[in-house]
Amino acid sequence: MLKLDFIGGSWLRIKNFDVYNNIVCISEKSVIEEYDPIYYYNNPIPPDIINEILGDSVNTQQYIFIHNLFLSLDYKNTEQLLRWIERFGTLNRFAKDDSEDDYISPSTEPLFDELPENLINEDGELLNPSLKPVSSLIEFKEEISIMKFIVNAVNIIKNKYQGIEAFTNDYLSNVELIETLYYYGFFDFLYEKVPNLPSASFSPDVSTYDKIQTELPNANYVKDIEPIFNAFRRCKLRNFAKIASKQLGNQFLDQIVECFFSIKLSAISPEIKINNGKISFNFSNNSLIGLIYFFLSLDIAGDIIPRKCSAKGCNRHFIPTREDAIYCSDTCKNRAKQQRHRDKKKRTIR
Repeated sequence: MLKLDFIGGSWLRIKNFDVYNNIVCISEKSVIEEYDPIYYYNNPIPPDIINEILGDSVNTQQYIFIHNLFLSLDYKNTEQLLRWIERFGTLNRFAKDDSEDDYISPSTEPLFDELPENLINEDGELLNPSLKPVSSLIEFKEEISIMKFIVNAVNIIKNKYQGIEAFTNDYLSNVELIETLYYYGFFDFLYEKVPNLPSASFSPDVSTYDKIQTELPNANYVKDIEPIFNAFRRCKLRNFAKIASKQLGNQFLDQIVECFFSIKLSAISPEIKINNGKISFNFSNNSLIGLIYFFLSLDIAGDIIPRKCSAKGCNRHFIPTREDAIYCSDTCKNRAKQQRHRDKKKRTIR
């Protein structure tokens, strides 16, 4: 594992935050601490922290670093996500404003396009000004899902595209994943790089909009028309993905991986700094998820691919201490052995 010497890599973790309709908010009662996430790339995460976040008591015997632990999260388990935020913070950056002695987003752009109704009044202002919305759990879940997808894609590429057909079919049947790729700009990225693809416009044209309004003259946009537009977009996205996949073959997977790493790594802008003969990395770190992708990219470039534990029901991704290691712990190894024994017994009875 490459040991990194970074400047500017500090991050913020949060305790005592509130959650409203999947929006994480901080207030005066919140405790915000600074820590260095690079430490958890240079050093494996201790088993007690892994168990604390994943909510189990498995004694992990393989190396798990911060990017592997993120991959190990179950995006359906909200409690795991909240425990992650307490230990490692949100995936987007918010910073301390010394003039107000408060924690706010450093960007001039709002963190959210739309906040839950129970957080704002009719004018769109926060009902409780002391609350600061800092993260969306829905986006957090999407980030976990998409990284699992990307790592699976990398594994297929590394294995000379074995299993790509089944993987692509699963992807093309997952409309939510296709939409996520769209929102991350993958199709625009693909359209610019690959000639002779169909139109990359995924919104209904004016004539379609007029036709819908004619057929539904008294329709409410959000309730009646927006679902039609969403269905239209999903259909066009899926058709575009199918055509692009068929036309590009194995390169379709290459483009997905290239696109996502390009997007995520752009958030940290790494550069070299030299001070009195000492050479260090320096970067503008506005994204913990960007840093996680950076760690992952260093491993992948070094032919170190996170390995998912083979035990049924275990989501841990680890860096194997031995080439033949397929389980994260003796607990999972023994559980898998017992499961094989039970399966063999069932087959014998039949």
